[in-house]
Amino acid sequence: MARNHYAQNPCAVLLLSAWLGACGGGENDKVQPEKRGAPPPPATTATTSGSAAVVTCTRASADDELAKTFLPAKSEGFCLDPKEADKSFGKGAREPLEKIADLFDGEAKNYEDYGVERVVHARYIAEAGGPVSIDVNASKFASDAAAYAMFTKRVVGDGDPADEATPKATEGGGAAALGIGNAYLWRGPWLLEIVYNDDAATPDKLAQDGKRVLAPFVKAIGEKLPGEKSPPAEVALLPAEGRIPMGMRYRLSGPFPGAAGDVDHPAKDAIGGAVGYYLDGTKRYRVSVVERADDAAAKAVYAAAAKSEGSKSVAGAGDEATTYDWKEGALKGNVAVARKGKRVVAVWDELRVMRGGMSDDERAKLTLSPDEKKQKLTAIAEKL
Repeated sequence: MARNHYAQNPCAVLLLSAWLGACGGGENDKVQPEKRGAPPPPATTATTSGSAAVVTCTRASADDELAKTFLPAKSEGFCLDPKEADKSFGKGAREPLEKIADLFDGEAKNYEDYGVERVVHARYIAEAGGPVSIDVNASKFASDAAAYAMFTKRVVGDGDPADEATPKATEGGGAAALGIGNAYLWRGPWLLEIVYNDDAATPDKLAQDGKRVLAPFVKAIGEKLPGEKSPPAEVALLPAEGRIPMGMRYRLSGPFPGAAGDVDHPAKDAIGGAVGYYLDGTKRYRVSVVERADDAAAKAVYAAAAKSEGSKSVAGAGDEATTYDWKEGALKGNVAVARKGKRVVAVWDELRVMRGGMSDDERAKLTLSPDEKKQKLTAIAEKL
């Protein structure tokens, strides 16, 4: 569909389906980012393609008892499809949660692993008629942190937020992002994925119309969406200076290399944290912050990382600090980790800008030196 063809990264891979990183190189000499998954697949339009028949908008609200409190009956020239009822899945809904596989194109397990409890799909059509429509997936998770984690996974995934195709921040709820013909909205336990469909639009037209319609649509929903607007506490602890726009993820597990946990499929007792993406001149790096209930719990997180192969202690950073290398595919990076009280911070190389066979000089232009990494680690730890 046109809504996806135009939202691509440099490898011409669908933005709403997967992030596959930068192009070029052999099979193992670039980092292979995680699959981001897709927003709601398009349904058959309520009007025949090309039809200009005016729609009679008969629905006063959404059908779902939860969604009707925040989904408008009409917005920006669109109304809830009078011929297609909402679909609800999961806790308290008519359909079992297992059926969300029909909505998420093979990515249902990601939602289940993140603790999704209920999903509502609603569809809007243009009041003026024609094939243009809006699809909305509203997912409610077991916790605010899980919903926010999925929001950042959808916006950034494990791609590079410096990529021009990354959705841009927009106003709405606790956090929102606007892409080319699509938008993401988070607040409390809710994540909304919204797609503007127009098969006939050019890329520029899709971007223009999508922004015109979706920006106010997202803002209006975000005002009524229930839940807290503040992200997990670790997010506020990330340094603001040098952070790339939209360069932030919240991971439910594996918040930095050497920390236990599967990033894609977190266990229920996994340890998560915030991850920021940074640029200092030409050098790229990430910063992770993990906050535990007390010093003893933070010591356990640090101790596990300090057991990494080749770990060497670092003096002068936090209460205790270490550094070690890690490998991802054919690439190798370095991470420096420190504990300060009940918090653990890590500064680590950005492998997204590397490739196999880089010379030391090439690498030095793109990554922090050990001394630079220690300086940043020490400065961040002092503020924790």
